[in-house]
Amino acid sequence: MKKQSTQPTYFALALASFLLAIVLLFNMLSPMAVPVTKEQFDQIREADLIEYLIVQPRGFTWQLTRAVRVQGPNGETVTKRIELAEPDPTVAEDWRQRGGAVRQEQDTSWWGGMVFIALLLGVGGWHIWSQIRLDLKGGGGPRRRLRDLETALKQGKITQAEFRQQAERLWAEL
Repeated sequence: MKKQSTQPTYFALALASFLLAIVLLFNMLSPMAVPVTKEQFDQIREADLIEYLIVQPRGFTWQLTRAVRVQGPNGETVTKRIELAEPDPTVAEDWRQRGGAVRQEQDTSWWGGMVFIALLLGVGGWHIWSQIRLDLKGGGGPRRRLRDLETALKQGKITQAEFRQQAERLWAEL
């Protein structure tokens, strides 16, 4: 019975490690640009808060010198990257003609998504395989073992006290 009580601990540790890896992965990904109106963009540009223009395959974003509070689609947001809600290529061209700093970035963000999906599929596959192996060994999942306990109680193989004691351990796993 000792082995069964440590399995939830190992699973909880693995789950915690996986969630920590997800948080670290999201922190490593580039920050998302918040869409702003033309008026907000003009105010930010006039305040000389734009550090450089980022040219990406999917459009233009603007890196700011410091974090500012803007009105985004989900309310007020503090951000260091903005993009125009209604993209206007003339604004980017005007920035270039004035001699503003420009950075060219390749769109590699899809790799992070692919790795994330692969991790999810891997963890899901591992969990399913571990449950199948456990079931083949005869232990089965906690619900199955609880049904087996109830059957044993009805057949008189165990007492009510033994049933209660073993059922409490199984309820903890549920």
